[in-house]
Amino acid sequence: MTVPYFVVSPMDLAREQNEELFKSEQKWLIGANEVYDANKQIEFVNNSLKTDVKIKFTFISILMKNLIGFAVIGCLFQLVKQIYSVLLMQIVWFGISIFVFIVCTGGLVYSMLN
Repeated sequence: MTVPYFVVSPMDLAREQNEELFKSEQKWLIGANEVYDANKQIEFVNNSLKTDVKIKFTFISILMKNLIGFAVIGCLFQLVKQIYSVLLMQIVWFGISIFVFIVCTGGLVYSMLN
């Protein structure tokens, strides 16, 4: 017996006037002066959904990866600005296309993929 991916059933979307959308135990009441980090938020979601999701990366590791990414993009931008006049020459692009053709037809890309 196969289980369908989803079941469409008619629903009555109307609620009673005094019926709340969320139960009071599902609400997370946060004060204006309270600060919660990602650990507290994941703990609340795990308790609500009865799951056990863990944070895989720390804030510092994500920040460092982003800083390195922006630095690489900035360096590439500066490189393109410096060699802009060279990139406008047709012979440069002809040489690049011949190099790519030789590499791809030489089987190097196929060998690397397998």
